Amino acid sequence: MSFDTTKTSLKDLLGQVHEGKLQLPEFQRDYVWNEGDVRSLLESIAKGFPVGALLTLERGGSIEFKPRGIEGTSVEGVAPEHLLLDGQQRMTSLYKTIFSKDPARVRTAKGQVVERFFYLSIEAALEPMCDLEAAIELVPPDRVRRTNFGKDVELDLSSPEREYEQMLFPLNQTLDPLTWILGCIGHWSDKGQPRMADIQRFQNEVLNRIQSYAMPVIKLAKDNSREAVCTVFEKVNVGGKKLDAFELVTAIYAASGFDLREDWAGTQSKHGRLGRMREKVTAKGVFADLAS
Repeated sequence: MSFDTTKTSLKDLLGQVHEGKLQLPEFQRDYVWNEGDVRSLLESIAKGFPVGALLTLERGGSIEFKPRGIEGTSVEGVAPEHLLLDGQQRMTSLYKTIFSKDPARVRTAKGQVVERFFYLSIEAALEPMCDLEAAIELVPPDRVRRTNFGKDVELDLSSPEREYEQMLFPLNQTLDPLTWILGCIGHWSDKGQPRMADIQRFQNEVLNRIQSYAMPVIKLAKDNSREAVCTVFEKVNVGGKKLDAFELVTAIYAASGFDLREDWAGTQSKHGRLGRMREKVTAKGVFADLAS
């Protein structure tokens, strides 16, 4: 097994995702983390805690997985340098919350998929023994959070001035915060209430830690065999919802350019193997409960 282990700054990793240098293998399923997962990840990053290593595969060897960009990127037609075999949920969540200017897709506690912008309360973040996870605020795409079936406004962050007034920092400006910070300092200076010390402390103690965060990356070299890569992929994909045997076999066949999932389940326009078998028996026949 040929591999290299190194630490790479989160800022550089997200830049690689944005440019398409780091993409997913096409067979990776789509995934939406819930709000609690994303909050917990952001808290760990902001406190400098470890969040696990990423696993990547160098392109250009005998194994050629079809690539696709991480959700929210526009990299169609870009040839990646590496594929992300493990870390999709973490990198997608971080890209959508602290890099992308679009809202992140997350799942609520009730399982509903929604779009949200993430903010961090400056005042709460500076409290001793701060619970950073609780200091994170989520708002809809229009940046106005409502209650009472949309009748009452609970939190309005629809303009920079409203963000400054609430001292809520938009996390998607974390990697380039200077414009927002200067605007916030100016806002409070105009009101005769200088908050420069608090804002600079927030930058030094929270934002700088996120900006300098480094993640360990295990890089599989392109000269590894198909069997070695698929074995490693199977062993590392054990967090969260485990991959089942069918998904692992799908990954193995994908290395040979064969889409097992499509062959089995078919498409909207034609049956796959399962559909063709079911055509030959009654609706409640022997293949009715057959699964992948």
